[in-house]
Amino acid sequence: MLRLVARRTKATGRACARPQSTRRVRHQSSMQSWAAPLCDTIQQAHRGQFDADALRAVYATDAVFDDPCGTIRTPKGIVRGFELIHWLCDVDVEPTDDEWSLHPPAAGGLVFSEDAVPTLPAQARLDQRATYALRALPLVRFSLPSTIVLDLDVETRKVTRHEDRWHGRPVTYNAIHGAFKEWHGFWFVALFVK
Repeated sequence: MLRLVARRTKATGRACARPQSTRRVRHQSSMQSWAAPLCDTIQQAHRGQFDADALRAVYATDAVFDDPCGTIRTPKGIVRGFELIHWLCDVDVEPTDDEWSLHPPAAGGLVFSEDAVPTLPAQARLDQRATYALRALPLVRFSLPSTIVLDLDVETRKVTRHEDRWHGRPVTYNAIHGAFKEWHGFWFVALFVK
């Protein structure tokens, strides 16, 4: 089969390869113009350098923060979580040359089939490694490699879901863990968010 393709290409003088669409590239570059400031604000929050109002402004009103410790369902709670972790710990995020990878929204599956999956949201992802040291016990330190995954709403240009995936693992392991995270997130907001 490879020979036939090669001969046809040679005989007609043109390549048989299908031209690549530039639509995704254009969409990704337009997405970069509005998503980059959101991503930078969140990256600075992970480093402890943020303004609470500016950070709150990047999240949609029904935004969710999710990591293996808890699920927080309000922008105010998300900001308070960042404030609390930086109050409890000195956080040192290792400098990296990695940039956010942007993924425009995509539809998956077979459109006219029961196997079709819903439209996937636009996403931004960044790998980072942070070292945490408890302020009360500075000798207690741990390093945490994580992937920040942001689901972005293209219309409102806000973050709808923020996941911190530790060690490349899913944020929820099973139903019991999911229930614990919801309980922990509920009490965190009830106790610390005013």
